Amino acid sequence: MAKSHKAQHWIPKSYLQAWTDPDAPADYEPFVHVFAKGGDEHRRRAPSNIFTEMDLYTIKRPDGRRDLRLEHGLSELETAFAMIRKDFLVARRQLPSPRRLRLMAFVAAMQARTPALRDHHMKFWTEIREIGEQIEEEMRTETAAGNRRAAVSTPPTDGRVSITMDDVRLVTSSPMEHMLVPFIFAQLPFLMRMRCQILCATTEPGFITSDAPVVWFDPEWHRKPPLFRSPSLSEPLLEITLPISPRQMLAITHQFAVPPDLGIDYIDVLEHHVDELNRRTRFCCDREFVVQREITRPRWFEKGKMPADSWEAVHGEPDRSTKTATE
Repeated sequence: MAKSHKAQHWIPKSYLQAWTDPDAPADYEPFVHVFAKGGDEHRRRAPSNIFTEMDLYTIKRPDGRRDLRLEHGLSELETAFAMIRKDFLVARRQLPSPRRLRLMAFVAAMQARTPALRDHHMKFWTEIREIGEQIEEEMRTETAAGNRRAAVSTPPTDGRVSITMDDVRLVTSSPMEHMLVPFIFAQLPFLMRMRCQILCATTEPGFITSDAPVVWFDPEWHRKPPLFRSPSLSEPLLEITLPISPRQMLAITHQFAVPPDLGIDYIDVLEHHVDELNRRTRFCCDREFVVQREITRPRWFEKGKMPADSWEAVHGEPDRSTKTATE
């Protein structure tokens, strides 16, 4: 029987294989340790049985056909990543430019393909649709002639294409179809110009991963007004991280950016650095994080106070947060 591809993974099975417990009994299916975000729940699950959603990437055609082009495209990226991890990153080898491009595409896809990011964007587009539909209704009821078709769009400026209500409805009806690929291609030119480092851990349990493993972090966010704290690719100190395996984490930054043919730096990091990065990964997960062994560290769950040079402290605003720059 042909595969239906209905239960689709947003965290690939091949990616999670690196986190399977090496001490699992020989007669067990390989499993990872999945913890609730707060660390209060733990379960053992096979990579094939977690982080799936029905028809997450399926494009449903008017005639009822299921278009799987997104699923197949992501599968190709997953295969390329598995080869890069095995043949280059584990061996601390330099990446040729074509393979670096595939790695950066995988990073962008790992952020874009999650339900958490989809739902974040859907909240915005749903609000736009609701406002537009309200305006349409007002135009229909208030137009004196009564026969003018209401059409709502953003006015084009500087030759840019406007967005119509039909476009907005398409996005909200099939978000992955209309957002996934553009999101990836929008990031790639920036990622290819940024500096890449592979941070290497030597202690247990090493790096953790999660249901939303790509993290964008601006270490200077606390100095900015609250409305401007969302990290973006324009931030000069932006840090993008993706756990590669329990032994390695990819870090992408603007600092000391170099042409991609100058290679990737492999850096051994101490245990407290690993714990701090795991704290970041754990905090930014949606609901669950993954560890290779049944181990957690208190540091991953610690909260701290806003730094003394925060925007609130400098401007005399009350500090209503007990969170650190990570949180």
